[in-house]
Amino acid sequence: MKNVNKTAQILKAIARKRIISLSDLCDSKPLVELFENSKTTTPKRRIIDSCTLLAKQGFISVGNVDDDKVFKITVKGQEHLKKAELLQFDIQPLSWNGRWYLVTINLPESKKTIRNQILLVLKRFGFIQYSKGIWVYPYNPSDLITKMRDQYNLKNEIKLIVASYIDDHKRYQKIFKINT
Repeated sequence: MKNVNKTAQILKAIARKRIISLSDLCDSKPLVELFENSKTTTPKRRIIDSCTLLAKQGFISVGNVDDDKVFKITVKGQEHLKKAELLQFDIQPLSWNGRWYLVTINLPESKKTIRNQILLVLKRFGFIQYSKGIWVYPYNPSDLITKMRDQYNLKNEIKLIVASYIDDHKRYQKIFKINT
């Protein structure tokens, strides 16, 4: 089973509704299945503990309605969910088409935090730094790049270049385990 971000799944369940009760979250079949692998606690207990932590982190707000806790996602929680979804994004390489995809990032020092977040995403997907500010990947990442541009509102600062040849291509083929 693919590694699932449980925090993101809880936030997603809360975000689907304007307000959701604790009992509805604990009765959610997908969440119960997600948390049922624990040997020490019940899925309900893990959902409750996760909601408590999310509230402490400021990702959800908590209230009471008819003796039941209710949750609402906060702006901070929505931003966290978007970032988590970006990291869960999947690039499906079928086979190498002989092209190289180069991503350039041009952000000033004042946007260092955003730049670091983008670089973290690229590294997690397996991009390799080709030169300063340029990252290379052998499979088409255009959907990921579009999602990052939208997420961070950086239409002109992140560019995608498609190349049929790059210097030292044999080295990169070896790194990416591409057989030609």
